Amino acid sequence: MNVAIMGSGDMGSAVAKSLESHDINTLTCLAGRSQRSQELAHSAGMTIVDDLSSLVASAEIFLSIMPPAAALKFAEKTCPIIAASGKDVLFVDCNAVSPATVGEIAAVASDHKVRFQDVGIIGPAPRQGRSPVRFYTSGPWIGVVEKISTELIDVRPLGEDIGRASAIKMVYASLTKGTHALRAAALIAGDELGVGAEIRAEWQQSLPDVDRAMEGRIPILAADSARWTGEMREIAETYASAGIT
Repeated sequence: MNVAIMGSGDMGSAVAKSLESHDINTLTCLAGRSQRSQELAHSAGMTIVDDLSSLVASAEIFLSIMPPAAALKFAEKTCPIIAASGKDVLFVDCNAVSPATVGEIAAVASDHKVRFQDVGIIGPAPRQGRSPVRFYTSGPWIGVVEKISTELIDVRPLGEDIGRASAIKMVYASLTKGTHALRAAALIAGDELGVGAEIRAEWQQSLPDVDRAMEGRIPILAADSARWTGEMREIAETYASAGIT
């Protein structure tokens, strides 16, 4: 089986490496990708092709794993190529997007008569020594996605309704990323109001587990903040759809 993966960042390359270890051939296109993404793709053993058309021509399953802000535009670019190829490729959106956004992506696929499946990824990139990453999936093609299950990729069906997989990802991420954001905001507010040292001392006394978690996580949030901005907006849209601010 040939699985196309775009892109080849931390998650995409790690997924590829796990699939390659199970004799599933993975392919990607590196045009316009960063040097680090190129290195990760080569390290994972991915087959590199020249362009999207070549990628589609070689694949049975196409996994879109990229920043959420790029997900819809990528589908709008890729689905016409799949349609024109005449191949019955399954397009799988694995991005951190709201149910509404994944609905738009599904509509693009439907307009081009391309099979579509929704996946919400929960957990860190799959690596030995870690718990398996969870691939929650919803839509009519669960059986196809189950073919990429490995000891490090746990495919979990959520029924045939598109959007359920994205919903569980958004609700989960709202708690993890939302907690990080709230803690960072509390630290900043304390400093701005002149009680930074005092509130940190209070947390150390009354919320020691929270204080330790903040010490370990807050200093490295800046490295992820730009990538998470789009995801937080998708979370906000998800909450709004549920009538929650």
